[in-house]
Amino acid sequence: MPPTRYNADEVTRRIERLQETYEEVHVSRRRDDPMDEFDELRGYAEEGYIGGAYAWVVRRPEQAHDLTESMPDDAFGDQERVLLGMGRGSNHWGPSGGGLEGFDPDEPGSGETYEDAAVREVEEETGVECEVHGPVTVDRVVVANPEGEDEVHLAYVIFGGRYTGGSIDVQPGELNGAAWFAALPDEIHPNVEFWPEYWEARRDDS
Repeated sequence: MPPTRYNADEVTRRIERLQETYEEVHVSRRRDDPMDEFDELRGYAEEGYIGGAYAWVVRRPEQAHDLTESMPDDAFGDQERVLLGMGRGSNHWGPSGGGLEGFDPDEPGSGETYEDAAVREVEEETGVECEVHGPVTVDRVVVANPEGEDEVHLAYVIFGGRYTGGSIDVQPGELNGAAWFAALPDEIHPNVEFWPEYWEARRDDS
């Protein structure tokens, strides 16, 4: 039998939609070995797992909440800040997000878009409402069966985002914490180490 490329066509279709929708979409490609058993990942793919979406949410100074009466007036000065979370079992800060929901492999195009998933996951994990304005990175991952030729295809998308409302109220089963950072912490997740330069270059677009 020929090898099965789980969800390859769906991942391709969704990446092509992103490329058609937004002016600049950088797609990286890599092949990975499964972190655990390939059969477990294959099961997730058969149930509709096709990757995840994340948002780098920026809050402008004028969007900061009013101070309480007990705070001194000179504490009001604020800066542009980005929302970062620290996942359970992690010691690194990174943008919030998670897996897409509702995709049925028997119904191409079903379920959430990557944009919808990013917005939903940020609010579920942190209590913060946002909108996204385009992908900054699209990471297409092919996970190969080390004992055969089957593959699972996934895509992970990080969007630029804008704060629209809400305040931090973390989902404790998902995060150890979340905070608004004016300067990025040293413990930034390795997958987003490129963000300091990106953020500085795109501040006016936030």
